[in-house]
Amino acid sequence: MIWPATKHTAFEMIHVHGSDALGVAEECVRMLLRRSDIDGVYTWLTVVDAIQENLRPAAA
Repeated sequence: MIWPATKHTAFEMIHVHGSDALGVAEECVRMLLRRSDIDGVYTWLTVVDAIQENLRPAAA
């Protein structure tokens, strides 16, 4: 997933799940780890990072 798509996914996750978006994305990472989907894990870790960046200003 390229960065603009990752950023868009993070915004959509926050829009749908609110402050729970980070937990939902982390659960996606855990599920993909169990399936040994390394590319999927990398992709969702970038989404987790983007969610953290977007939620950080709201927490300050």
